[in-house]
Amino acid sequence: MSKAGLSVGEVLGQYRIVEEIGAGGMGVVYRARDERLNRDVALKILAPDALTDEEARKRFRSEALALSRLNHPNIAIVHDFNTHQGIDVLVTEYIPGETLDTRITSGPMAERDILRLAIQLAEGLDAAHEQSIVHRDLKPGNLRLTPTGRLKILDFGLARQVAFEGERTVTLALTESQQITGTLPYMAPEQLRGERIDVRSDIWAAGCVLYELATGRRPFAQHNTALLIDAILNASPEPPRTLNPQLSPGLEAIILRALEKKPERRYQSSRDAGSAGSAQRQLATSRNSQRRSLTTRVDRRCRPGGASAHGGGIVLLPTPRADCIRRATNCQPAPDAALGGRTGLQKPFR
Repeated sequence: MSKAGLSVGEVLGQYRIVEEIGAGGMGVVYRARDERLNRDVALKILAPDALTDEEARKRFRSEALALSRLNHPNIAIVHDFNTHQGIDVLVTEYIPGETLDTRITSGPMAERDILRLAIQLAEGLDAAHEQSIVHRDLKPGNLRLTPTGRLKILDFGLARQVAFEGERTVTLALTESQQITGTLPYMAPEQLRGERIDVRSDIWAAGCVLYELATGRRPFAQHNTALLIDAILNASPEPPRTLNPQLSPGLEAIILRALEKKPERRYQSSRDAGSAGSAQRQLATSRNSQRRSLTTRVDRRCRPGGASAHGGGIVLLPTPRADCIRRATNCQPAPDAALGGRTGLQKPFR
């Protein structure tokens, strides 16, 4: 057994260890070969120093139970939970690809990709929330992107169940001991204050993730713990479009609403957030389609538009592109102050 826990080639039941693929404070994750069903799986075991920690083992089992209730294409599928050689083992599907924290190092993503992932994230969270499960530790490192572009939510180790009474959500405390749990830069203000939480705490964390995808940095980037906590509780994040002017106002509004300090001012469900993302995606698609249509119309009109005698031959004179645009959009030339007095476009008076 290695320092991390298991050695390559070691066998636990029907699973042969292939490689270590992740490690955190609570556990270690390996890619393993299920020799009975002839497939790759992911094995998660507790870190060696947590094997005798009954509270850690209880949380580990809770993660298995939470995952076993969820069946959604944007959530990792659990195959088994068992004890082999005195080691608790959670077996889930093996998901190739990269986590979003790795992807973010490449810089901001294109808006169409952000919206696509945002919708998938909202749909996965909605499936968990429908089962009264709050993730509580949503962050780029717990979100995996497959080579085909599918987002998978991982690691429900800190998940807690919330009770629903009719249309009202009854939130539960962080832990029985009121200990603050989660990953600090992605924790909602109510989590930091040790208050009761609900699905809107996950929506805050999702907003943090989207902010990072859109700008390449966290909404609260302080490295000092005390300053970071103060910023999350009291400061407003810098508007995403200040850091990435390519973003649309619509996407910026979605992100900032998810990051409202007061839960009642955020989206009230992941379904609402997903609907907002879908609407923005449709709007962007429609605008792109209109731009392509206009470009096609302009290009068709920007063809040789006149002739002139020159040296005994005929020279075709191209139609000016600005004139093409006016015809395609039924506009008339007008001075444009933003263009330094050059000809702009304005709609004709009716």
